Amino acid sequence: VERFLIGKRVERPAKGFWWFAGGRSRHGVLYPERAQELVREDFGIEIPADAFFHIGGARHFWPDSRFDDSGHHLTTDGDVILYAARIEEPIRLTPGRGFSETTLAEESDARSRNAVLDHAISCYRYYEARAMPSPEGQRVFRFEY
Repeated sequence: VERFLIGKRVERPAKGFWWFAGGRSRHGVLYPERAQELVREDFGIEIPADAFFHIGGARHFWPDSRFDDSGHHLTTDGDVILYAARIEEPIRLTPGRGFSETTLAEESDARSRNAVLDHAISCYRYYEARAMPSPEGQRVFRFEY
């Protein structure tokens, strides 16, 4: 059974929401390498950078902001670059930076937790369905705009 590694956020934006490992990109760091760092920081597991593959992008709007204490009602939006990796089930999950809990959720459970997870999983399924084998046998994705 395929399951999704998610954690419950403790920081704004999206405090209390369930989400995947994530964070800002860094200048000069390749996205798969950054994904590797973030999974290590957020969930305490090691995944080789070359296990990550790009599945698309999305724009998400959160109902809060880390600046909510300013007295103004602010929201947060962000452009998200989505990467995924298929891994063996981790022996142990450790909530790290920004998460109070972690879990391996089955798809229907993860989708039901919030619309953002549902959208990200839909992106994963959409790009997975369009994967074509490359001449070397590795998965590559065809992007249609």
